[in-house]
Formats: sequence, structure tokens, C-alpha cells
Amino acid sequence: MKIPRYLHRPLQILLWESDEFLILMLGLGLWLIFGGYYFILIGFVVPYIYSKFKKRHSRGFFGHLTYFCGIKSFKGYPEFFMKDFIE
Repeated sequence: MKIPRYLHRPLQILLWESDEFLILMLGLGLWLIFGGYYFILIGFVVPYIYSKFKKRHSRGFFGHLTYFCGIKSFKGYPEFFMKDFIE
């Protein structure tokens, strides 16, 4: 097993980081199950667009975006849509 040089860097598989690789494999898996060339397009174009979007924003942006949309909540913090917070 190769030890990464920088521990703060995310896991990288070939040319992609792990989250981009997951999107790629999801598109290719859907192509194998359902057929159709648009899933191959999804498998290669969506990770490319995602990586460009991710490079423009700071680390942790997608976690905060899920908090803003109400999908995920942070432990010890109030919900995003709360108007009044009483300790």
C-alpha cells in the first residue's frame, strides 16, 4: 500500500478524486444496466463539470451547500431555517 505524500489531500484514483470517480462509475454502471449512450456521456461529462465547479469553490463548499438546502444538519448547530435560536 502506497502512503500518500500529503495527508490532507483526498484519495485519488487514476486522474480523478474519489467523489469524481464515484460519479464516473455511477454513469458507467447505469450504462451497463440500461444501455444507451447518454449514460456514458453522463459518466464522463458530469465529473468534468463537477471538478471544474469544485475547483472554483473552497474546501467544504458542498457540505455547507447541503446544510443550506436542508439536506444535511451539522451536529450541535441549529437548523438553517430556524428564525429564533434560544440556548
